[in-house]
Amino acid sequence: MKNKSTWRFLYDALLYPLLSIVAAVFLIMTARLLPFTASEELTSATVIIVALALETIVVTYHLLKKDGFIANKASGSK
Repeated sequence: MKNKSTWRFLYDALLYPLLSIVAAVFLIMTARLLPFTASEELTSATVIIVALALETIVVTYHLLKKDGFIANKASGSK
């Protein structure tokens, strides 16, 4: 429990994407309760999945890079 970077990595790489998946399932289930046609339900589910997938990828990369798990390019080498 003393190693703070291990907990940050677990959050950045595992917990945050898992929470995003749960949010996507919740939003899709909520959208299915609304009075839409079948094609509108499919479209809304697709939009939710694509939007949350892109957001999860971008934020996970940003968190991993910010916390030092993804190395930055060496600025001094040419």
